[in-house]
Amino acid sequence: MNYYRQLTALYRHPLYGNTIRFGDMIPAYRDRENIIAFERRGDKRLLVVSNFQNRQATLELPAPIKTVVLNNTAGLFQEGDQVLELVPYQTVVLELVE
Repeated sequence: MNYYRQLTALYRHPLYGNTIRFGDMIPAYRDRENIIAFERRGDKRLLVVSNFQNRQATLELPAPIKTVVLNNTAGLFQEGDQVLELVPYQTVVLELVE
């Protein structure tokens, strides 16, 4: 339950709230099965990625990660600057370098 409270709190977050509320929404990874992802671009550049499958997913990011804003698991696995590995059912909100 705590994760969902944190997720909804992003709406009013002092750094990310404007981007979440008013930023452009750009779909991402539409060609990937069981991955739901989108970018929000405004004051910040945020990427929300969910792995809805029971196996790991590897994604090439459009830009390096600046900050891990929210993560529903204990860790985040990266290979280099722009390759992200999501464990099964992991969801992350990332601030990307602009």
